[in-house]
Amino acid sequence: DCLLSRGLGDVYKRQVTPSLGFSGAENWYHLVSYAYQDKEFDAISGRDAKQHSVSLDNFYFFMDSKAHMLLRFRAEDEDAKDSELDYQSAIVKVGLSVPLMDTGLKLKASYQHYWRDYDNTTASIAEKRDDEQDLVNIDLIKPISDKTKVKLSYEYTNADSNLSSSDYSGNVASINFMIDF
Repeated sequence: DCLLSRGLGDVYKRQVTPSLGFSGAENWYHLVSYAYQDKEFDAISGRDAKQHSVSLDNFYFFMDSKAHMLLRFRAEDEDAKDSELDYQSAIVKVGLSVPLMDTGLKLKASYQHYWRDYDNTTASIAEKRDDEQDLVNIDLIKPISDKTKVKLSYEYTNADSNLSSSDYSGNVASINFMIDF
């Protein structure tokens, strides 16, 4: 079980994710995975859902394997208690993780786009809901010592939906201190 707190109350997730990884051509690594999630929302039981997804992650390593690029394809199918919330989605993500010369800094950047098509009519808009989202994430990570790091993050989200409460854009900047133990 995994407990997450969100604006809609606590979410309990149980997840199983078997995967198979294999090397491809030189410097390539591929990971195929299936995930099953069982989600329970304590505040709104209609959002409780079971989700099946399949992903293909493709990694290309360079700079003596100190850096990599990522290309991800993911398909999801979610069946919620409230049939308005049943959907299928497709997600494409590209990313880069690279050290910045001899500064000790690491740059991680990614762009993700998803399409989510809902199966049934959403009562408040009298049509099927249709969402798309762009997500840009940039992290700068700097070791402070052998076991501690500081991470400066920026995230931009642009969500386009025919449901006005899910149609938004936003920016989030954060600083995190991480300790390995």
